[in-house]
Amino acid sequence: MQSCSRSETQASKAPEPGKQESGVSTEVPETAEPKEIAVGDDLSEILAGFQVKDSKNAIKNLSSVIGGKESLVILVKPGCVFCESLLAVMSSQKTKSDPRMIIVMDGAHATPEEFQAKRKKNSTIKAQWVYDFANKFHDELAMNSFPRLVHLDKKLNVIENQIGLRLPEDKASLEGLEFPVVLQKLSLNTVDWIDSL
Repeated sequence: MQSCSRSETQASKAPEPGKQESGVSTEVPETAEPKEIAVGDDLSEILAGFQVKDSKNAIKNLSSVIGGKESLVILVKPGCVFCESLLAVMSSQKTKSDPRMIIVMDGAHATPEEFQAKRKKNSTIKAQWVYDFANKFHDELAMNSFPRLVHLDKKLNVIENQIGLRLPEDKASLEGLEFPVVLQKLSLNTVDWIDSL
């Protein structure tokens, strides 16, 4: 597997009895089932309702953050070995892509302080960082595996929905390698893909 799932973190962060966990949405989403996104989906209506906090803690509408530009939205969570590896490679490679990069962390996996610390630690990545304090990506778009990379066109149509790190075309090249080496190769391959956009 090349991604972490939401359930892995939820089990380890169970709230104390009688105490509500801060930052976790406890209300049932308006839609019965979150939308599983696919290539070609128009997300303009859905994303228009997403509010996020920017690096200065100001609440903004996500579609205004995207600003009518081709974008690569990258969802990560702290402690996910795949996300941490990807961010480390992106930082060391000084990754830049033609689509605007927006890195998202959600309130179910990170406090506002953890979000700010992760943003500062990875300040060499040329991306806009936003905090999904209401967990809209999970609750409305069923994004529960990390990292998740969603390439959107200017009209917010899905060009690609990459779940986890990107596998190389020659998957056999990973056979027999130790996990840290495989993780590094997957992260480098994902960054190469980002750079090619």
